[in-house]
Amino acid sequence: MATTPGGPVFRHVELAKVRHYLSDYLHTMEELGRVHKSERLHVRGVDMNTLGLIRPVFYLKKRVPGENEFWAPVFPTADGQSIYTFAASRRREVPVNGGTEVLALQAMVAQALIADRRLHDPFDLRPDRLFPEGWERLRQHLTPQPYRLTYPTADGRGELTMPVYRHGKKYLAAEHRQHEDRYNLFLGEDPFDLQRRVARDFARRGMVEEAEVRLMTGYE
Repeated sequence: MATTPGGPVFRHVELAKVRHYLSDYLHTMEELGRVHKSERLHVRGVDMNTLGLIRPVFYLKKRVPGENEFWAPVFPTADGQSIYTFAASRRREVPVNGGTEVLALQAMVAQALIADRRLHDPFDLRPDRLFPEGWERLRQHLTPQPYRLTYPTADGRGELTMPVYRHGKKYLAAEHRQHEDRYNLFLGEDPFDLQRRVARDFARRGMVEEAEVRLMTGYE
């Protein structure tokens, strides 16, 4: 059974059916975006007191060809003062710090996975599906660089660009996934390492030929 605040109650003997009914309702109410142009409903977290769903603020994801994947939802604490996830058999938590907690948790979890021999390169673990407000807070702490990544769209009709930022020794680019209104972040040790990582992921998703992603100087 699934309840909605002030709305209908969905019941079925199969959990999958309940999730399907609830997903349709949330799409119709535009809680998960617009119908047919929205993200799917996943049950990632449940409040222990209310049994209500908790929506992750972002995910930490590792997807490297030939290696086991890692994918973990990140949640806010009840008081909103920290964010946390579970990795390498332990809860990993950092305090909210004006947006930089996203990178702090990524670094903490990366080191835990390296120690657990489940990760070789810390930048292979990246924040994924960050809400716009989270990205805007983080962006205030980043330094824009005088170049950008650019690549042609898969249909060959246009070109998309991604500004490059720096935070300490990290280089960073953010992809806006418009149909979800979330941001995927890419990290690298230098601009060319960042370029390679973006190219690899976009090529995996069939968005672009890897050789077509390049680094261009200057902003328009």
